[in-house]
Amino acid sequence: MTIPVVDASAIGALLFGETDGAWVHRMTSGLTFVIPAMFHFELGNICWTKMRRHPGESTAVLDAWLAWNAQPPVAVMAVDLTDTMQLARDTSLTFYDASYLWLARDRATDLISLDAKLVRAARSLGVYAPSPTPHTTPRSRH
Repeated sequence: MTIPVVDASAIGALLFGETDGAWVHRMTSGLTFVIPAMFHFELGNICWTKMRRHPGESTAVLDAWLAWNAQPPVAVMAVDLTDTMQLARDTSLTFYDASYLWLARDRATDLISLDAKLVRAARSLGVYAPSPTPHTTPRSRH
């Protein structure tokens, strides 16, 4: 596999012990992967949301986020803002999600995501976006 683009939904599952975290680990283990600049804010927001929803687990959640961010295996890449906006309009994705898709298309690489809408859009444009198991559909973040 070439260096994939990985979104915050996937890394959130990995860090915070969600069901598909093991699959994300298998897909990304040992790799430096590509992200848009806003990724860290999106992942931080996932962490913040989990801390608020599960106050009894907030220390563990924060510790996982801090540990991962100490040496994140990522290469931050710029996106073309105009092309990303057009892609968002064409696919009805958020601008944030379109930035992952734009990177995957631009770099001709895989997209690792657990966001069902993003995965469907990627596949419709010919971007390889695998699922955790062959018989399941990626879940929606919302």
